[in-house]
Amino acid sequence: MLMLKPESNYNPEIMIFGGQQVTANADSSLTACSESIRLSIRLPTPKTPSYSFGQWETEFMGSPRLMPDTVLLPNGFVIIMNGAKQGLAGDSSSGGGGKADNPNFFAEMYNPDAPSGQRWSTMARSQIARMYHSTAALTTNGTILVTGCDRCANLKSDLSFSAAAVKAEYRNEIFYPPFWYDFANKPSIVSSPQLIQYQRQFSVKFSGPGVSYAVLVAPSSTTHSFNSNQRVVKLVTSSIDQYSKTMVLVAPPTANHAPPQMYMLFLVNGMTYSKATWVMLLA
Repeated sequence: MLMLKPESNYNPEIMIFGGQQVTANADSSLTACSESIRLSIRLPTPKTPSYSFGQWETEFMGSPRLMPDTVLLPNGFVIIMNGAKQGLAGDSSSGGGGKADNPNFFAEMYNPDAPSGQRWSTMARSQIARMYHSTAALTTNGTILVTGCDRCANLKSDLSFSAAAVKAEYRNEIFYPPFWYDFANKPSIVSSPQLIQYQRQFSVKFSGPGVSYAVLVAPSSTTHSFNSNQRVVKLVTSSIDQYSKTMVLVAPPTANHAPPQMYMLFLVNGMTYSKATWVMLLA
């Protein structure tokens, strides 16, 4: 699910990245899917009391990928990484080697606001295969923790890489999105409340060149290519005083927009975002 925005009435957009066709169960040499699919959903209103769906929008990614992990950044961009270019998820019934080969070492970035055909960029590559049981999660400093891999020995690849000594991969990596390096425009949170409540205003003190808006980012809960807790909610800005470096924000309207839990609060300046502080969202 892409960033939820108040200016679009929080109407969600759902995306699916990569995958594999069913026949790979019988032929694990098949190349993975290289497409992404995007679907918009319109929420019910008093005038239209039912959900409505837009058209599927299909675009090619930079490369084929199955078992991908995706990370939604505070600025709405999506980083996709890990997985394989061939085969399928899982292992043999005896618990032996995996059924996927040709690890996809390159991260890619998706810009949901760019024109169609200009949304995908290829990022840096890793030297470590991240296949079955790998994971990726956003951290509070805006980087991405990349870890894990199972059935990772004796892989075939079209690129040289640092192979795991055993089936399990114990090395960890940190991926730095390009926005992390924009220190000249990076804001910082000076103070923020520990507890916020639905529809209530709260103040945040900041430092740095300026702030465009703020978001709440749910902590990651990633496994088997699904982040079941991934959510970025853009907050309504009541006011920003760039001189006193104070902004007044409004918490999400209801638990349907953002379930009650801990969130990372990020400030965004253009496409650059701050480090996060933790806040608890409650009724």
